[in-house]
Amino acid sequence: MEPRHCARFKASSLESFYGIDSTLLPNNPEAIIQFPYGFRVVEVRPRGKGSGYYLYFVKRVNMSSMKAAWMLKLATGCRKPSLAGLKDTCAVAYQYISLKCSHTPPLTISIGNLGFKAWLVGMGGRFNPGSHEGNIFRVRISTRLPKTFCSRLEKLSWIPGFFGPQRFGVDRPNSHLYALHTLKGDLERLIAESLYRYPGEWRSCPGDYERRLLKSPWRPQLPRVVFEALQSFLFNEALSEALRRGLNPEMIGEKRIWVSCPGGFRVRVPAARLPHERLSTRKTLWARIVSEVSKEAGIDLKLLGYKAGLRPALRPLVYPVCRVKCRPGEGEVLAILALPPGAYATIAFRTAALIDWDESYSACVRI
Repeated sequence: MEPRHCARFKASSLESFYGIDSTLLPNNPEAIIQFPYGFRVVEVRPRGKGSGYYLYFVKRVNMSSMKAAWMLKLATGCRKPSLAGLKDTCAVAYQYISLKCSHTPPLTISIGNLGFKAWLVGMGGRFNPGSHEGNIFRVRISTRLPKTFCSRLEKLSWIPGFFGPQRFGVDRPNSHLYALHTLKGDLERLIAESLYRYPGEWRSCPGDYERRLLKSPWRPQLPRVVFEALQSFLFNEALSEALRRGLNPEMIGEKRIWVSCPGGFRVRVPAARLPHERLSTRKTLWARIVSEVSKEAGIDLKLLGYKAGLRPALRPLVYPVCRVKCRPGEGEVLAILALPPGAYATIAFRTAALIDWDESYSACVRI
């Protein structure tokens, strides 16, 4: 099926889908991230809980972390795969996956046509989300001003805690809209959203979410990750609003927490809770801002609770850039970043330049 030829989204238009105010970030130089093969991420080995699990180091290309875990489960005949974090789908990613096996699984697994490889590296415990100590990124970025880009990137010591584009969908940046219409009971807009095709979207038939909606739109069954995307959108909106008002993270943070950098050292940062029904009764400055942006989006915070499978987890309002190196070349740069768990490299690059998201993701094919 040939891709649809549609007008491209501007970066600022896409960022509004993510809840990020583009006026808070640089408007030049324009840059393009070379997804997927120019974007490599390596997970620092996680800390497992318990014992009796086989530990694999997995390489996958243009494939989601959950898909990779499912493929590893099928290839080994094991069960209970666990991940410490979700890596970028549109990338060359290396991460750890643990499984419970009643037999000795293969030492190596390779599915060459999918770019999937796995190496058995030992025994350990089950992984919990966020149990690793960060990620290391090696990324190629096209830009007409490589020296300017590198100069800005290497000056970064902190980046805002925004959720990056990949949290909402690459060719369909709308997972949070499914949750929004579902919680509001607006089935007409829910169905319209599932049928709409976004500029540059390569498929013309419904995906997994859309098939579920169209099969029984009067009682939509959506995965929790969709409702978590709505939390992420409102978090971005609230953080954008706070920054527009000139409020720094220390002023709006509800608590200070420790985050781990690759290499083992930790940094203490201000954090705030993700939008949740519990914030509707709190009197903090952050809770008031979240309440305001939620009302503007037409969503009652009381709907974002445990019944939707959501939790009021703390998220840093800023993340440290643990290590950064940038090498300018002819029309491109090679950037190497070390970031804590939960920090988005895409946000670090956006803090240094205007990223053309549409062009950056144009070479991605989802598996």
